[in-house]
Amino acid sequence: MKKLFLKIKMLFSALTTWFAKVLKENDYIVKVVAPFGVNVCNFIKEYNGSLLVTELETWAATLGGPWAKVAVGFIQSFLTDATMDKIIIALNIADNAASTDNVPDKLTLILNYVKTLENDKKAVAWTTISAMITEALSDGNVTWQELYSIVKGIYETKSNA
Repeated sequence: MKKLFLKIKMLFSALTTWFAKVLKENDYIVKVVAPFGVNVCNFIKEYNGSLLVTELETWAATLGGPWAKVAVGFIQSFLTDATMDKIIIALNIADNAASTDNVPDKLTLILNYVKTLENDKKAVAWTTISAMITEALSDGNVTWQELYSIVKGIYETKSNA
């Protein structure tokens, strides 16, 4: 029985080490990509609706036929200033989270951002679940009781529906 517990502990240690390594690599990538993404989004916002972009959209729609018109319409609906603002905010939050070393602090930053987006019941339920997960991870460990209460919270709030 001791060998089984030792193997489980070794597996958990290996998973924890792997997760920490992946998190560190992810933070590095976010620190490099997020500022570049913000610059791209600001560039798109600057030229949105300009004569050059309008002419380019018209040219692409006439050149490509019916599928190009659908693609141009999709791109126009996606690359709005409001969407670019949301992407910029998300990239800034990701950059801030990548700049903190502590996992609970990362989760708290993201949780605070999610709280600003609360406008329906499902978002409130997921925010509650996120708070439970953040609290459970604050000491760096998650017990079976904490996992049970998180899963119970998901089903009680019907967050999985």
